[in-house]
Amino acid sequence: MQKLFRDTLEQKVINQYKKQFLNYDQYANRLRFPSTPKIVVYSHAQGLQTYLEQFFPLYKYITPSASSGSDELIARQVAEELLGSPSTDFGGYILKGFPFNTNQALLLDRYINGVNLAVHIRAENEQEDESINNLLNYYDQRGTLLRLPFISNPNAEQLEFVTREIVSNIKLNE
Repeated sequence: MQKLFRDTLEQKVINQYKKQFLNYDQYANRLRFPSTPKIVVYSHAQGLQTYLEQFFPLYKYITPSASSGSDELIARQVAEELLGSPSTDFGGYILKGFPFNTNQALLLDRYINGVNLAVHIRAENEQEDESINNLLNYYDQRGTLLRLPFISNPNAEQLEFVTREIVSNIKLNE
């Protein structure tokens, strides 16, 4: 009962604050985001780029190729790109499909002090991809994994839900 009373009182305070300050959600989102977020995205869904651009406008997309170099070399190259001079031209980084294995994920986390969020976007009819299960488990153990459904044409309510999930799950590790 106390928890219900506390949650109700907290919601009343937030609602009153929203009435006084119209940009409360924008303020709360900005406060919760790191200055240059580094987000890992795994998905095979068609139309992923358009889907991501709805939630991460002005982000720089990095899609490393699987080269014959060692895990350490590949992770170091990606880390150097992520830690290069921060630009005001974009809001953060989206790594699409990288790291390719848990060793690269561990190395990348060491080089950049961890990613802020790992997102697994799965279409409704998509088969489970066994090749990334170890990676998803790695990020899940670190508390940075967010699993989202792929919605080809999200409505305003679905957009708000996904945005709130991202904001509430992103880690501030800078």
